[in-house]
Amino acid sequence: ESDTLSAGDTFTAFDAGEDFGMIGVGICYDIRFPEYALVLCKKHKCNILIYPGAFNMTTGPAHWELLQRGRAVDNQCYVL
Repeated sequence: ESDTLSAGDTFTAFDAGEDFGMIGVGICYDIRFPEYALVLCKKHKCNILIYPGAFNMTTGPAHWELLQRGRAVDNQCYVL
């Protein structure tokens, strides 16, 4: 990946309108860091966080669910 992609230096959030409000987006690796979610929720006022990912089926489900619940509880928001 590092041959074609580089690290970003901004947070990604967008306004989904009155029904959903602000939505924050990260990559699957970002879900490991509570600080990323905290900035999206506090600074950007996101109430939904989306982390698209492709974990393997051996260890993925256990890690993915635990990390999603952790970010949701940490920030009192929805995590998809």
